[in-house]
Amino acid sequence: MRLSQTIVHWKRLATARSRTLSLLAHDTSSSSSPPSRHQHHRFSSSWSGRGHDMLGEALMAGGGGGKPKVVLEAMAPSGFDVSNILKKIDPNEVAPHGAIHMMGSILVFPNSCFLWRVETPADITTATLAPVALHRPKIEFLFLGTAHSMERTQLTTLQEQMKLKYGIVVEWLPLSEAMATFNILNGEDRMVATALVLDRDESSYDAIQQDDF
Repeated sequence: MRLSQTIVHWKRLATARSRTLSLLAHDTSSSSSPPSRHQHHRFSSSWSGRGHDMLGEALMAGGGGGKPKVVLEAMAPSGFDVSNILKKIDPNEVAPHGAIHMMGSILVFPNSCFLWRVETPADITTATLAPVALHRPKIEFLFLGTAHSMERTQLTTLQEQMKLKYGIVVEWLPLSEAMATFNILNGEDRMVATALVLDRDESSYDAIQQDDF
């Protein structure tokens, strides 16, 4: 299978998973009281209580060295919920792995996650993506996640430069799909990264949720 066909296949898997998760969340919330406005924009990427989750187990088990892999759990206008980047202080804590709400745009790697000084998609350049190029082991695939489509010329230039200089394949996806795609490929031990640009406009997340449903 050619690389372009493989990427399309991954996108379809991620889209299907994202839509299914949204439907499950909608089904769960329909019997409870209406959520607050802040909660309205959040979505969960967990299959907890919904049967056997092989992907979740793979992510929690980790790769080489047994270190758990990063899991992107949710997003909101204030930031992103990320699991497996903190070591538990209390071994009796209910949550199996440490989680944190990162308030801002983020760069996410298989076993680590960092705040990223990027405010808008226009700020995404080869310079701001330098940490991805410097990461070792070498990253093979990078997914750019934004609330709105990137300008075509900018994206094409980034794709050409990142491929030519660093051998990294770059693709753009909507935020929720970029998060789901990262989780899936990370669970398959791919050398994948994602760069997520936080959009503080709450109306953007209304549009994302409507698309997911």
